[in-house]
Amino acid sequence: MGEILLPDYKKIASRVQRKTVSVEKEEMEDNLIWLQKSRAKLSQITRSCRMGDFVEIQFATDVDHKPYQDAFVLGEGKYVPGFENKIEGMAAGEETSFSLDLPLDYMKKELAGSKVSFKVKMQSIQKVELPELTDEFAKSLGEFGGLVQLRNSLRGGLRREKEAAESRRIRQEILDNILRETDFEIPEVFMQAEQKKMMELLKEEVKQKLQMDFQDYLTKAHQSEDEIRNNFLPEVEKRARDFLVLRTIAAAEQIEVAEDEVSEGAAQFLNKYSGAQEAEKTLDPAELRAYIKGVILQEKTLAKLEEYTKT
Repeated sequence: MGEILLPDYKKIASRVQRKTVSVEKEEMEDNLIWLQKSRAKLSQITRSCRMGDFVEIQFATDVDHKPYQDAFVLGEGKYVPGFENKIEGMAAGEETSFSLDLPLDYMKKELAGSKVSFKVKMQSIQKVELPELTDEFAKSLGEFGGLVQLRNSLRGGLRREKEAAESRRIRQEILDNILRETDFEIPEVFMQAEQKKMMELLKEEVKQKLQMDFQDYLTKAHQSEDEIRNNFLPEVEKRARDFLVLRTIAAAEQIEVAEDEVSEGAAQFLNKYSGAQEAEKTLDPAELRAYIKGVILQEKTLAKLEEYTKT
C-alpha cells in the first residue's frame, strides 16, 4: 500500500465546535425516581388492578396467535395507547378480549394503522410501595451522607455520561471530516484480516455471552458463515479506513503504546467473558495483543485530535 497523504488534520479538527454539556434538574430527578422505583416493595393483593400496580399478564394477538408473558407497572405507557386502560380493573385469573387501532408510527411498519385483536389473561397483581425519598433512603444505597449527596452524585454521573458522549461525537466528526479529504485504496489482504478478526470476535461472543455453539447460531440466524462474513464488508471497510488513517496520524504525532498498556488491555478484554481462562486458551495471544494495541493506539490518537478542537 502506498503512503497515505493526510490533509491538514489539525485544521480540520480545529473547525469542530464542542457543545456545552449541562444537566437539567428534571434529568437528575428522573434518575432519582428510577432508583426509588428499583427499591420498591411488592406485595400480592386480591383486589382488581389499578393504575400503578405491578401486573403479570399472558396475552396473544390475531397477528401471530402466539402466547406472550409480560410483567410491568400498569399505567406507565408500556403498550400501545388504550391497552392498559382496557385491562385496568381486571382481577387475577380474569380474561378479556378487545381490539385496538395501532398508531400510524408503530415500530413495525407493516402493522402501523391496522386494527389488532388482543386476548389477555391477568395472572397476578401486586401493590407497589415506593420508599420515601429521605436521607435514610440515600444512606441505604451506599456511602451517601443523605439525599443532597445522592442528588449531587447522580448529577455528577449524568454530567460524566454526557461529556463522554460529547467526546465520542467530536471524535467521530473529526475522523469523518478527515476521511472525506483523504483518498486511498485499502489492500485486500487488510480487508481479509479485518473480516477474520470480526468473525473470531463474533464466535467468541456467541460462545461466551449466548452460551451457544456457533453452528447452532448460524442455524437460528438462517445464515451461512460466508453470508455473515460478507455482511461485515461495509463495517470492515469503515474500520479499515479509520484504522489506516488513525495509524498514519499516530505516526505523525509520534504516539506509541507501551507493552504494559497492551497487557492491561488484554487482561481487561478477557475479564469481560464469564469463562476468561477458556477464552484465553481459544484466542491467539499474539493476535489478541495486536488487536488490543490497535484499539489503544486509536483511542490515544482520537484523544490527541480532540485536543485540537475549539472549546
